[in-house]
Amino acid sequence: MNRTKIKHMAMIDLIGALTLERPLNEEEYSIIRSFSRSTDWRVRMAAAENLGVVTGPKENVKLLKRLINDVNPMVRAQAIASMGERGGKDCIPALQKKAGSKNYIIRGYAGAAAASIARREGVDAEGLKAWLRGLIETEETEWVKINHHLSLFILGEKEALPKLMDGLKSEDARVVKAAASCLDRCIELEPSIEADIKDYMQKNFTAGTAEYNSMMAEVMEDELADMLAEEMNKLK
Repeated sequence: MNRTKIKHMAMIDLIGALTLERPLNEEEYSIIRSFSRSTDWRVRMAAAENLGVVTGPKENVKLLKRLINDVNPMVRAQAIASMGERGGKDCIPALQKKAGSKNYIIRGYAGAAAASIARREGVDAEGLKAWLRGLIETEETEWVKINHHLSLFILGEKEALPKLMDGLKSEDARVVKAAASCLDRCIELEPSIEADIKDYMQKNFTAGTAEYNSMMAEVMEDELADMLAEEMNKLK
């Protein structure tokens, strides 16, 4: 392993040590700010992830606004997800623009991030709902549609839940995983729907079979981590 790679791994480890649910002090923030400009996309991605966990200073969101335009799609995806956690309503227009990306991961994450901000900030959801429905009508990638249905659920549209559950029956493994991940998020937002999801599972998958067990296991998958693993494998 060369010195540069060792250095970048050390940077990622340090970012991990700073990813605490408390405000960064000025010295810590300066480290993240510096690392967000690293030549290694994995370091920049780690910085983007950190900015979605820590609180303050306000410059955090300023960094995320730069990172959502990073040259690497994985960095952009993580920055968009983090913006959904920490951004204000002024970030929604930028996220709506990202929903038109050629990269399907970016399109899917952008809608969910915009919806999360709107829910948190009390933004009128009707305009965003109409926008998301329009995206679903023109979207060709089922993975993205699943994420847009999640966005509608985040904004209070309970009718999106059946669409997410139907995604579990897709022949595309990535769509199944997205649906499971999105349903897990829905349960976090509305715990009462867990019974409905279990009922759906029992009606559509035979309990005790390998297929059923696989579906249940998928619910806890970290989808972005899987995508990151794929990117890392390409570098080997």
